[in-house]
Amino acid sequence: MAKNRALDEYWKYLADEAAEGGDDGALWTPPDITPDPAREITWSPDLNPTQQKIFDDMSMTILAYGEKGSGKSVGCLEKGVRHCYETHNALWLIVTVTISVGTEGVWHDLQDLTLPRWRDGNRYPDWLNGERHPHAGELMDEGIGLHFTESKLDPNSKDRHIWVFNKHGTWSKILLKSIPHSSQVEA
Repeated sequence: MAKNRALDEYWKYLADEAAEGGDDGALWTPPDITPDPAREITWSPDLNPTQQKIFDDMSMTILAYGEKGSGKSVGCLEKGVRHCYETHNALWLIVTVTISVGTEGVWHDLQDLTLPRWRDGNRYPDWLNGERHPHAGELMDEGIGLHFTESKLDPNSKDRHIWVFNKHGTWSKILLKSIPHSSQVEA
């Protein structure tokens, strides 16, 4: 119950922010199109064991920790896209310390690697066992044909968002929010 109330309050906050900024609400409403639904999800992203463990975990909250390069970020990105695809009207909030940490890191990977993988399919790696892969960069499969919008920037808050068309025929939202100081987070 508290989770739904918090989400409702957040959506009200977004609507109020849009109204105060003179925005017509276009940043906060899903696209007014209904694409053909993506294929049923029998497909899965090509993941390493760490990433697969994150992807398959059905817990409400997932804490990913490990050394640099272990696959935490990719695993969390794939899990987040799965949540947006499988959940009606989902909101996935990605919180970073600064905008640049998000846009140059996880947001870049989301829009340039993860979402296209769900749309187009997995690609063969460039290198395998120290040698150039004979099919480097070629598609291994077809993906699910996921539909998503380009990244949009809110000119007032500098937050970024992407809409993802889910399997229920509605749109889910991915929001990148920078919260650099603990004083900006209310209990």
